[in-house]
Order: sequence, then structure tokens, then C-alpha cells
Amino acid sequence: MKIADQVWRRASLDSGGERPRGGDSALSGLLLAHGAIMNGGVFHAVVDVLKPEQLTAACDGFRLLGFDNIAELLKLASTTMPNSADEKSFNARYGQSIPDDSVLVEHFERHFAEHPELYAPLEEKSGGPQAPDVAKNIKAMQSAALEWKRRR
Repeated sequence: MKIADQVWRRASLDSGGERPRGGDSALSGLLLAHGAIMNGGVFHAVVDVLKPEQLTAACDGFRLLGFDNIAELLKLASTTMPNSADEKSFNARYGQSIPDDSVLVEHFERHFAEHPELYAPLEEKSGGPQAPDVAKNIKAMQSAALEWKRRR
């Protein structure tokens, strides 16, 4: 498994690890926000799911990967009283920049290759099952989110 996949996995499943660096924390925040947005939309994420410090981390993550417009969109959403037209508009703007998960993966892999020092080193572990790659992680997260949404 690629190191980038392992760093992604650590950010998505372990909040960036025991001693995260700035890149780990930002990526973890971005993934938390992205999951909430994909589950219920921008306002759902900003109003119902993310705590203020999580919103800040998410915005840091989007900026880190070159999505300054999304960071600004989330900040704006956090100060807007939503109506159905706003929700559609904000969700459409998010979808234009991030039409699917592969866009995030591409941006992260490029950023990680250029700035590996922003991410904590991986702890070496012997034995145990090999972790899935990033695409499989995303599929599992999406399935879990859909199942959670069905139960609501």
C-alpha cells in the first residue's frame, strides 16, 4: 500500500494519528466535513455536524489542498441563515469544485508528494491485515453514511 494511502487512512479513521502534524489535522478535518457534506449538504455539515474547531480544521484542509473557494463557502455558510434556495446554491457550488471523491484524492496525493514533511511519519507495525487503499476507504465511508442516513 502506498504511503499516501496510509496517511489518508490515518486521517479518516484515526483523526490524523496520535501525534498529527498540520497536514494530518487539516486532512482529517477536511474528510470529516466532506463526509458530512456528502451525507446531507453544506448546511447540514456546518450547522448540524461540525463544531467550530472542526469547521476551522476543515477550512484549513480545503485551503491546504487548494480549495480556497470551498473554505470560503463553508465560512459563509456558517454565518448564513439557510433557506432552500441557499442550500441548493451552496451544494451546487461545492459540487462544481468537488464533483466526486477522486478530486480530493488527486489533490491530496499531489500535495503529499510535494510536502510530505507536513504529515507525521507512519508508525511501523508488523503483521496484521493490510489496510485498504484510499478508494476502498471512501467506498466504505460512503456506504456507512448511506446506511446511517437510512436509519434516521
